[in-house]
Amino acid sequence: MKTTSSPPLRPLTRICCSAVPWCSIVAILTSPTPADDRALLEALDAGVQQWREGVNFFGHYVMRRGTADTMEEAIAGRLGDTSGNKVDRLEGVVVKLGDCVRVSGKWRVAGKRDPLSHLDFECAACRGMWFFHDTGLVLSQRGLTVRGRAPGEQDRLGCYDSLDPFSFHGGDWGRPIGRLLHGPQGEAAQPGNIATVETKEREVVVRTVRNIAGKQTVRTLTFSLDYTPPLLVRQESVTSNPDGSTLRSVVYAHKVVGIQGGHMASVLRLAMGPVRSVGGQLGYISRVWESADLGQRAPTAEDLAVELGPEIEIVGLKNAPPPGKPRRFALNQYTVDDLEPPRDHLQPIMPSRPLENVQPPGRGPLIAVIVGLAAIAASYLLFRLLRRRPGQQP
Repeated sequence: MKTTSSPPLRPLTRICCSAVPWCSIVAILTSPTPADDRALLEALDAGVQQWREGVNFFGHYVMRRGTADTMEEAIAGRLGDTSGNKVDRLEGVVVKLGDCVRVSGKWRVAGKRDPLSHLDFECAACRGMWFFHDTGLVLSQRGLTVRGRAPGEQDRLGCYDSLDPFSFHGGDWGRPIGRLLHGPQGEAAQPGNIATVETKEREVVVRTVRNIAGKQTVRTLTFSLDYTPPLLVRQESVTSNPDGSTLRSVVYAHKVVGIQGGHMASVLRLAMGPVRSVGGQLGYISRVWESADLGQRAPTAEDLAVELGPEIEIVGLKNAPPPGKPRRFALNQYTVDDLEPPRDHLQPIMPSRPLENVQPPGRGPLIAVIVGLAAIAASYLLFRLLRRRPGQQP
C-alpha cells in the first residue's frame, strides 16, 4: 500500500488522454514508482471524466426503499419481507443523451398514504438548465419549474442527489477523487485530508481520510480494471464520532451491462446505519435500484419529452405552452435564451395563478401530503450523508 499526500490535482482538461491518459493505468501498475501515485489518481479521475461525457443510455428502473434489522440484511437488499418493515417503491426511467440527463419516477409509498401512494416527479438537467416537477411538493403541485444553473453547477451533468448508476459511477459531478480531496472547484486540499492507493489484481482502491471537529471519516472508492476506462464499482464511508459511535454507508454496483459508449451497473444496493427510528429502535436504511432493460436500446430525443397534465403550469420559460390541456413537453428543444429574466439560479419559482376548470385538492389530501413528505424527507436527508458535496462536514 502506498500513501499519497494531497497537493492539488491538475485540471482534468490537461490530463485527460494527454499527459496522463487513463489508458496508461496498466503500465503504471506493472512498474509503479512513487511519482506514479499521483498519476494514478489523476488517471482514474480522467477516466471518469471521459466516461461521463461519452456514455448515452435509456432504461426503466425500479427502486425499493425500506429498513432492515442488520447491516448485512440491508446490503443484501433483504428489507420489508423478512424484517416486517414497510417498503416504498419507485418506478421510472433514466435517460442520458448528449448533455441532457433525465430522471422520472412514480412513488408507491408503503401504507398507501393517500395521495402519496402515487407520487410523480420529473427532474432533468439539459443545456445549462434545470427542469423539475413534483406533485408532492405543495408549492409546485401545478408547476414544472425551469431555471438556469448556478455558477458552481455548470459542470454538473446529473439532475440531483439520487441513487442511480450514472450518479454513482461519478457521472453527476465527475472527479470523484478530486472532489473528496479538494472540493468541487479544485481548491486547496482540506485540512487533515490524506489519500492512500492500494492496487489489487483487477482493482484499484483509493481511501481518503479526513479528520475534522473530532470526527474521522474514511471514504473508500473501488475501481474495476475489467472495464475501459476503469469503472467505479463500490463506495463506502465510515464516520467515527467523538462519543465512540459510527455511521457506515456503502453502495455496491452489480450486473454491469454495456451501454452506448461504455458500461454501467444495472443494479445498485445501498445500506446505511445504524440509525435510530422515531420509536427509538436502531435499524439500517436500505435501497435497491434495478433496471431490466438498461442498455438494450440507444436513447432518442423522444425519451427527453415529458407528458404534462392539463393542470401543470410551466414556470420560468418565455412563451411556454399554456396549461389547460395535456401537452408533450420536449426538454431538449429549449436553451437558456428561452428563460424568463432573471436567468440565473435565484429565479423565483412559483405557479402564478389558479387554473380555470381544474378542481383544486381538498384540505384533507393537502395535510396528508405534508405529513408524508416529512417522512420521506427524513430518509432522504440520511441518504445525503453518503452524497455530501466536498468541503462539507460529514
